[in-house]
Amino acid sequence: MTIETQSGFGTGFLVQANGTLVTNYHVIKDAQQIKVTLESGEVYRAAYLLRTDEEKDIAILRIEGADLPVLTLGNSDANATKVGEDVMAIGTPEGLEQTVSTGIVSGRRLMPPGYTLLQTTAPISHGSSGGPLLNRAGQSVGIMTSFLAEGQNLNFAVPINYVRGMLDVLALSPSLPARLIFDRVRAVIKATLTITASSPTMTYGDPVPAITPSYSGFVNGDNVSVVTTAPTCTTTYGSRTSTSNAGSSPETVCSGGVAANYNLSYITGKVMVNKAPLTVTASSHTILYGDLSPTITPQYSGFVNGDSTAVLTTAPVCKAAYIMIGGAGSSPETTCSGGVAANYSFSYVPGTLTVKIADVPTTPKPESSAGNKVSSKKATLYVYRSKRLAGSVFSPSVYCNDVELARMDNGRYFIAQLDPGKYILRSNDGSVINIQLEAGKEYFMRVDIVSIRGVWKNPRGRLVLSTPDQGGLEIKQLQPLDASKVRDHGRVLLQKPKD
Repeated sequence: MTIETQSGFGTGFLVQANGTLVTNYHVIKDAQQIKVTLESGEVYRAAYLLRTDEEKDIAILRIEGADLPVLTLGNSDANATKVGEDVMAIGTPEGLEQTVSTGIVSGRRLMPPGYTLLQTTAPISHGSSGGPLLNRAGQSVGIMTSFLAEGQNLNFAVPINYVRGMLDVLALSPSLPARLIFDRVRAVIKATLTITASSPTMTYGDPVPAITPSYSGFVNGDNVSVVTTAPTCTTTYGSRTSTSNAGSSPETVCSGGVAANYNLSYITGKVMVNKAPLTVTASSHTILYGDLSPTITPQYSGFVNGDSTAVLTTAPVCKAAYIMIGGAGSSPETTCSGGVAANYSFSYVPGTLTVKIADVPTTPKPESSAGNKVSSKKATLYVYRSKRLAGSVFSPSVYCNDVELARMDNGRYFIAQLDPGKYILRSNDGSVINIQLEAGKEYFMRVDIVSIRGVWKNPRGRLVLSTPDQGGLEIKQLQPLDASKVRDHGRVLLQKPKD
C-alpha cells in the first residue's frame, strides 16, 4: 500500500484484517493529513495512530476497514532469518507504486541504542520506507526503513519481531488512546448509525412476529430513505418450538443494511413470550332432589399449538357446593381450581347444579286410596314412591312404634295421619332423624330404591322427608340389603318418643 501525507510518500502493509497496518514512524511523523491507497485501489483518507516506537522507527495505524487482505508475519530471529537468505522488498520509490526489488539478507547490525537492524542487498529509495521485506515463503520478516546513499546496496530493515511485541500490547490493552489523522481538506468520516431489532411481546402459540429495525444516529436531517439496502431482521422464535415456550426470550437480530455515509452497528432484541389464557369451565348438571352429587368435570377452552390436556402438569380439581340437605329448586355452584400448565394461565368459570323436585305432585289428593281423611288435628304424611318403582314388587309402608299405619299396594302415594309432636325417623341402616310434626301441616316423603345392573341385588334406598315450604329436611343413604329384605327396605319407620 501507499501512504501519502502532506510531507511526501511512504509505504506500509496490513497485518490484521480489521485495517491494522505497519509503516515507519518517520513516514507519518507530524502528519496532519493522510491518504492510504491499497493495492486494490481502495482509498482511505483517515487513519488512527495506535502505537509508535520512534527509536526503532515503527508506527502502527488502523484504517476503517474489514476483511482486508493481510501479510503473514514471519520470524526475524537469527536462527529463522539467516544471513544469505533470499528476500524481496516492496515499496513506492519516488511514488512508483508496487515496486519490487530482490536481494539477500547481507548482515545483522547492532545499533548504538541496543537494537538490531537487518541489512539487505534488496535496493530501495525514497518512498520505499515502511514497505515489507519478505522471505521466500512470502512472510514479512522486516520493515524497510533506510539506505546509505554513499554506499553500494546498503539497505536496512527493522526486524518484524519488534512489531509482534507492539501488537501484543495492543491486544492486551485495546482501549489505549489513539490519534486520528485525516485529510482535513477532503476526508469525510462516516457517521455511526445504530440499528436495533424490535422486541415484541407475544402470547404462547402466536405466529412468528414481524421483526422491525429502529434507527438511531441519523445526522444532517437524514432519515431512513438514505439506507440504500434495508437490514433484514429475523428471530429464533418459532410458534411450535421450545424457543416459544412461555417465559422464554428468543433473540431478534438485524443485519445487512447499507448506507453510503454511515457505518452500521447492530443491537439485538428479544421476544417476550407470555402464557396463553386457558379457560376451565366446571360442568353443569340437573339432578333430582335427594340424588347423590354427580361427578363434576372440567371443560377446556384455549389450547393452542395442538396442545391437549396432556400438557397439564396438575389437572384442576372440580367439586359441587352441594350436600343432600339442599332443597329442591336450588342451584348450588360447581367449581374447578388448582390447574397447572407451564405455558398457560388459568381462569375458571363456575357451573350450576340444578336440583329438581322429584316425583311429588304439586297438589296432593285429599285422601288416600285407603280412605284416610285429612285432619286439621293431625299431621298428614303423604308417602310417594318413585316413578322408577311403578309396577314393581316394591311397596312402601309407614310404621310407628312397630305398628303399621299404612301401606301402598297400588298407586303412586298414600296418606298416614299422625298425632303432632316429636318423631324419630329411622332408616334401615340404623340412622335416625329427629323431626317435629305439627297439627294441620302436610309432609311429603318420597321412597326410592335403585337396583344394580337391573336385578334386585345389593339395592340402596333413599328416604326424603319434606314440606312444601322447606323443600327438604334430610336425606339419608341406606346401606345395602339382601334381596330377601327388599320389601322391608321400603319401610318408613317412625318412633314416637315417650314424654
